[in-house]
Amino acid sequence: MENKTYYLRFSEHIQEDLKRGWSSWNYGADGVWMTEEELEALYESSLKICESEGSEMEEIALYISEFELTHEKFVNLYKRDLIRPLYWQGERGYFVVVDENYANSLAAVELEVASLEEAIETVEKEGNCLLFTCSETRLPTDAKLVWSKEGCHIFVEEEE
Repeated sequence: MENKTYYLRFSEHIQEDLKRGWSSWNYGADGVWMTEEELEALYESSLKICESEGSEMEEIALYISEFELTHEKFVNLYKRDLIRPLYWQGERGYFVVVDENYANSLAAVELEVASLEEAIETVEKEGNCLLFTCSETRLPTDAKLVWSKEGCHIFVEEEE
């Protein structure tokens, strides 16, 4: 008998999410449009401020993904590759803070259901409320997308 685990991910751009393979804070809201050169220049400027160890280190360098990043925090996230482009429009990227827990995977919620039909019924009935009643987890890389509707996507992982 096969065991199946069902997962739900909310996204308006699920194919892009699957291709990208990581999740941002705040569902990608409040990102910053800039070029890679502008981001690099901000990093270099913030790094110089941090190296001087002056009071400017605690000044706000960037507001992004609902975070007011000081120069020190910005440098730390940048060095750890936790500021990445979510989308591109020409040479400008929409940069966001990466959720450190999902830097190499997508966030999803595991549904406590026994079948796809039950998963669909649960999602259609409870929708976004599931974000608050289910625990967030990593979407397994081998999970397959089996149902989508209005930004809700159900995945199934089959275990032997």
